[in-house]
Amino acid sequence: MSYTIQITGMVTTIVFLNLNKYATFSVELLNDKNVIVKKVITLSGDDYTNWGNDDSYITNYVSKNIGYDQTSSNTYTIPISGMTVVLASLNLNTSATFNVELLNDKNVTIRKVITLSGDDYTNWGNDDSYITNYAAKNIGYTHSE
Repeated sequence: MSYTIQITGMVTTIVFLNLNKYATFSVELLNDKNVIVKKVITLSGDDYTNWGNDDSYITNYVSKNIGYDQTSSNTYTIPISGMTVVLASLNLNTSATFNVELLNDKNVTIRKVITLSGDDYTNWGNDDSYITNYAAKNIGYTHSE
């Protein structure tokens, strides 16, 4: 099974600049489910030299280091290689809260807390795939066989 998450916005901020040596950026990728992927990247050596003031170079560098593909002008897809779901709390007959982590091969981790309550909690029963589908709906990732 493979997973992807759609990202619809990116914010890149320079957090440290050592002229003629390197630049460190904070990168935040967002989607419409309020999921934020955060990563700090550093340009040094040839990458720093090639950057100049070309913003598209940063976008391409982020793509290479986060592992996303640009699918349209404002949409990016991050392939997800693994997922963990851990029950954080259970309020019997009422709700269950899970910590969900999605990982990719570039060491990017997407974390989100999801809570099942009401009809969602009732419909869960003991079907683990219900949790996977609920997480997909609430985090904004898609999965395929």
